[in-house]
Amino acid sequence: MYSEIIHSIFNDRSSDNINLMFFGIEPEKEQSVIEYLKKGYHNLSDNHQTNFLSVVYNISKYVLPKYSNKYSKHKYTLPQLMGIFSHKIRLKLTYKETIDDFKSSSEKRKALNLKDTPDASTLQRFFKKSKTEWFNKISDIILSFYDLKPKIIALDGTGYTHEQGDIYYRKRANKKRIGYTKNHISIETDNQLILYGQSLKGLKHDSPQAIPNLKMIKKYKPEFVVADKWYDAEKIKKFIMEDMNSLAIIPVKKNPQTGKYRLSNYSIFRPKIYGMRNLVETVNSVQKRIFSGKNTSRSTTLRNKETKIKNMLYNIYRTLIIIEKSNKNNKIKPKNKTDNTTQTKIEINNETNIMLNITNKKQQNTII
Repeated sequence: MYSEIIHSIFNDRSSDNINLMFFGIEPEKEQSVIEYLKKGYHNLSDNHQTNFLSVVYNISKYVLPKYSNKYSKHKYTLPQLMGIFSHKIRLKLTYKETIDDFKSSSEKRKALNLKDTPDASTLQRFFKKSKTEWFNKISDIILSFYDLKPKIIALDGTGYTHEQGDIYYRKRANKKRIGYTKNHISIETDNQLILYGQSLKGLKHDSPQAIPNLKMIKKYKPEFVVADKWYDAEKIKKFIMEDMNSLAIIPVKKNPQTGKYRLSNYSIFRPKIYGMRNLVETVNSVQKRIFSGKNTSRSTTLRNKETKIKNMLYNIYRTLIIIEKSNKNNKIKPKNKTDNTTQTKIEINNETNIMLNITNKKQQNTII
């Protein structure tokens, strides 16, 4: 079942769309692309956290500048700080807890080539000064690692809370509604990767963000675009059918009275294709479970930025899961126990025969 759902990146022969910098190894000219990829994924360790750190660090080296300013101390590079901050989000730690974790782990420091650990304030300043362009470029590199030709793309939105105060203080301040950041994503259903994400402040309806999202995924040319009934609008279905040349598998809210594409919904709608929409709900669930459904930043810009980082890190996490599973499936099986036991028996018998011959010769010499 797994091989039917997941698109194997190692059996893909299209070398143009595969990014060779993914594993941080310089490709040799004589090696083919497939051999290089095999070399890359066999170098992964058994520790998922160190793999995650090394992949974030190696990709960031090709996107981020080495230092923020030529006049800075040049003690820590921006890719190293990106790796530390990604680890903070991955384990849902505070800034101080993250630094303490790196101080106690030489393996994690080695994955980022760190000789020393920065202060929590250094990590905080890095996040404030980071640019959303970096996260978009890293996401593009991850997606270019695949030869994406998705048949089905699914849309959905989910929310991230960011209330810092306790329930008691919220009651005193008459603050009934918790703060909210809306994350609109579009995924491809083969590998369950996020193709595009958009984060906004507050409780936003899904439909206004649909067309900006669809414009960004138009280049993939899917056959079907799947979404729930909250995306049921004539302009959305018109954009999917005319501009994207795809079928809009979106159920109607109620019996439509007007609209060319809403009226044709019953003849177009395919229940089996619509069932693939559950995968975008799965992506939202996994993203909140792995990277937390709560943003710890206090300003709106940083909350939106934190949400975009989670979208980027989810694609790295998902890619590592695919690589590790394919790595386990491609491992060479050990020989049978019977073969090993027979070999050891033969070796033991040979040794005993040699020892017997030696003792016999000694006895003959003593008799003479």
